[in-house]
Amino acid sequence: MKIIAINTSPSKNGNCGILLDEAIKGAQENGNEVIKYDLTDLNINCCKACNACATQPCIQDDDAKKIITEIENADAVIFATPIWFGYMSSLAKVFTDRFYQVFLNEQRNFSGKAAFIITSSAPENIYGDIDNQITGPFTSLGLENTGMVHAGEAPMHGAVKDKEEEINKAYSLGKNL
Repeated sequence: MKIIAINTSPSKNGNCGILLDEAIKGAQENGNEVIKYDLTDLNINCCKACNACATQPCIQDDDAKKIITEIENADAVIFATPIWFGYMSSLAKVFTDRFYQVFLNEQRNFSGKAAFIITSSAPENIYGDIDNQITGPFTSLGLENTGMVHAGEAPMHGAVKDKEEEINKAYSLGKNL
């Protein structure tokens, strides 16, 4: 199985990165091929809403175009984002807005692929409000949400290392892909 792992935190080795690495570890132990992208290191442009992608590949030649094609050719995606001020990171939002190219073009889709989402850095009482906001860009394009890992309040780098339940859940979700 080919899995695309995407870290949308500007802190590659922060809480999202730690949880994502646990999920990758679980997936790789089952013999899966995992390709990890840290969006903070890449060139991801905002969607221009030009609609050219309805009939041709996106006109922007950046890393988002490549990763989205990788997702189409993969079996699963793991998406990690911190939650700041009630929503996914700005890198996550810019990236998921680029899914528009899949939405508009009937010949492109994410259907039949598994996905799970990892979040960190938000009070636990707000997760009910944001689950649909985070999963919406994925499920609306046919990805099956196979689970979520919420790290709760973990605002400091590495704080999630003390959350054994969340670490184990990320590992298990990766292993079960």
